[in-house]
Amino acid sequence: MLTAYIKAAMKRAKYEVIEDPRPIFGNIEGLKGVWANEPTEEECAVTLAEVVEGWVLLGAKFGHKIPILDGIDLNMGDGLKEIQDTLALPENARIGIQVEEEEY
Repeated sequence: MLTAYIKAAMKRAKYEVIEDPRPIFGNIEGLKGVWANEPTEEECAVTLAEVVEGWVLLGAKFGHKIPILDGIDLNMGDGLKEIQDTLALPENARIGIQVEEEEY
């Protein structure tokens, strides 16, 4: 269900060109804070899908209600179970996000 949710979210992706070294900006309407910018639209779409996945998992971990997309409800039933299983990592597992440092 998580994969289907990400696909549903990506159907809502909007892209625009911005003045930036990574000029393609993408976001998903209805998913607050989900955005990415990359050199190409293809790279932006890949990053945006990864951001959606992380956004859903982090939101679920903190008990936030995940918006229903295309009838896919990750807040209950099989969707919630899949997220809970994904979040049930061994104690020594590490989840991290690599951030590129920018010069200011």
